Amino acid sequence: MVTGNLNLDFVKEAIPQRLAHIVDPVLLVVRDEAETGKANAPECLVSILGIGVTCSSELPRERMNVEELAAQLVATRNNFSKLKFRERD
Repeated sequence: MVTGNLNLDFVKEAIPQRLAHIVDPVLLVVRDEAETGKANAPECLVSILGIGVTCSSELPRERMNVEELAAQLVATRNNFSKLKFRERD
């Protein structure tokens, strides 16, 4: 649980334009053949981070319900699993 002045506002403000400021850069680099597919890493990361921000909302009524959460996580997983990342040097 987030307490005090700690919150995820910095994430909410960073997505999607400043994604590179809040995630590991290796997650933003995919192999060329994966880039031609429908899934793309930034889109999947924005989805995951958006889910996290919504689920951590201060007010319970602003949080995503479990059914919607599960559906969005499954859809994101399915898109993300299509990606092939470059290995680190």
